[in-house]
Amino acid sequence: MSTAVRLSRALRPLMQVAVVGSVGLILFGMSLCFVRHPSYLFSPAELAILSNPGAAKVSEEEVFVAAAHLEGQAIVLLGLMTLMVTPIVSVFLAVAFFVRARQWAYAAISVAVLLLLLLSALLGRASG
Repeated sequence: MSTAVRLSRALRPLMQVAVVGSVGLILFGMSLCFVRHPSYLFSPAELAILSNPGAAKVSEEEVFVAAAHLEGQAIVLLGLMTLMVTPIVSVFLAVAFFVRARQWAYAAISVAVLLLLLLSALLGRASG
């Protein structure tokens, strides 16, 4: 069995759990938002406040604290953060997998991809 096939089989459960989990968090958070604030369903003005791009400018720590208090918006953000971190974790695991298999060319390519992902995350954070 090739290294790529083994890697694919090893990462598949992680990706499935991460994507299903993040979608579950997003749906749960949205449900909490609409249960606690039913006006979001019927008032365009209230919904505009909720969906304002500037409304979500909070730190990661604030998101975790608010999610622990079961605030819907924070749980949605936690789900989105999980979805964004998933490819970074999978590429990191690919690097480890290729290094262990002594597949140096693939490991180097994976490191380059990982660095690009991390750079894009840092640049996105700095601009936001």
